[in-house]
Amino acid sequence: MLFGIKRDPDNFIQFIFNDNGRLTTVGIEFPMKSARDFEDLLNRLDTYFGKHDSVQNQPGADIAQWPEDDGVEITLTHIQGGPGVRQLIFTVEYRSKITSSDRNGALGL
Repeated sequence: MLFGIKRDPDNFIQFIFNDNGRLTTVGIEFPMKSARDFEDLLNRLDTYFGKHDSVQNQPGADIAQWPEDDGVEITLTHIQGGPGVRQLIFTVEYRSKITSSDRNGALGL
């Protein structure tokens, strides 16, 4: 259970690491049994993280984003596929800010 929502045992949790082996992204799948599931999870996330910025409706997906905070980006994506293919994916991503001195240091300059 996460955010008060029971997840199915086959829902994935994905960890993504950068080239240096540092964790940058966590993706968590939630069950999608009805059209209301996106709205219900969105409302719960608003309770935890504050009001989301907007919901972008793109072909095949609805994407809600929260304001970026110190390099951390939170997103809820509702992926609409063919019949019976629907996913709700909650993502937390850390986007480190690379300065020119960081970039030059990495290049040995």
